[in-house]
Amino acid sequence: MSFLKSFRKVLVILFMISPILPGCGGNEDPPTGFTIGGSITAASGSAIDSDVNDPHASFIDNNNFANAVQLPNPASVGGFVTNSATGNTGDRFASIPDQSDWYQASLTAGQSITLNISDHDGVSTLPNLDLYLYATSDPTTVVSSSVGLTNNVERIDNIATGGTYFIEIRAIQGKSNYVLTIGQALAGAGGAPDDLNIEAEFVPGEVIVTFKDNTMPATFSASTALAMRAESIGMQAVAGRSGIPMLFRLG
Repeated sequence: MSFLKSFRKVLVILFMISPILPGCGGNEDPPTGFTIGGSITAASGSAIDSDVNDPHASFIDNNNFANAVQLPNPASVGGFVTNSATGNTGDRFASIPDQSDWYQASLTAGQSITLNISDHDGVSTLPNLDLYLYATSDPTTVVSSSVGLTNNVERIDNIATGGTYFIEIRAIQGKSNYVLTIGQALAGAGGAPDDLNIEAEFVPGEVIVTFKDNTMPATFSASTALAMRAESIGMQAVAGRSGIPMLFRLG
């Protein structure tokens, strides 16, 4: 009996001191928080201006065609220009301007170039950035330009002839970050490439479709053939007919 009583006493003592045992052996605090690992990859076609306003970013002057940054196609480029020195301590261009950025790209006929002026409020006239296109064979003659299309967007649509071009973004007044996009022009309901764009109003779930092949099954009525064409791509026909843009609804 004495052995059993002693054993029970030991068990009771161990139970009583067990809550403080984790604290023995050092003064380290228990781990808190968590760690996340992973990687971030830029989308294909992404690029950046080589002389942005961040003084900690790598710097390569691209203020003229001789130093133009080569771009892929399609491409989306983030950059910065300023007509005069910013005057802000810590800016790369605090005491000097960065009036132009030049890029070079191989374009195909029918493509568009869009300049979104990021720091514009969409109402005032500042900052004022313009967009110019030059043939690489003659970088002093403007082939096409956009100078005041809207307050915050400049766009050159329907490149007439495929080839290698210089693209200039020029700060006329003020300063701004920007996004330059090279891509395919979109045809809207009227057939003009600027009828359909991100600034236009739209109805969620609806899309304007133009088929490359405008033929419809001859054995069906126009409305039935249109419905079949829409159903073949998982949509519902709303309006339109063969040979013109058609309104489809998703689902």
